[in-house]
Amino acid sequence: MTHCPGLRAAAVASSSAFGGIGIDAEPHEVLPPEAVELILLPAEQQAVAQLEAEDPSIAWHKLIFSAKESVFKTWFPLARKWLDFLECEITIDQQARTFSAHLLRTDTLHQGVDLSQITGTWMAEGPVGQGLLATAITVRSN
Repeated sequence: MTHCPGLRAAAVASSSAFGGIGIDAEPHEVLPPEAVELILLPAEQQAVAQLEAEDPSIAWHKLIFSAKESVFKTWFPLARKWLDFLECEITIDQQARTFSAHLLRTDTLHQGVDLSQITGTWMAEGPVGQGLLATAITVRSN
């Protein structure tokens, strides 16, 4: 489930087809500077600097935040353990509008589902300060 101003959404699927689902939506706004170091790893911050230089029309820090929220929503129902923002490294594929999440933990196999590497999709609607960012992940059942 996810909600933010302008959107409320839920995703459901058969557990025989999917081991996990995570969705998140956020206002397409800049992430407050004081939150950046709490949420993004140094490598992610460097990647955002490059992404911003290539395409300043997307709030890249906030997109990575949203991707990590989708990862957590996929992770927690399976692992029943907390996952910190800094235990997950997100890599954005700008052209494909996908992201990959690499979990920086050793306990990534839960209920038969390997969560060490997760791939998701993202979208950005409207310019920064307007519109929405959304991310989604589905993980197949084994």
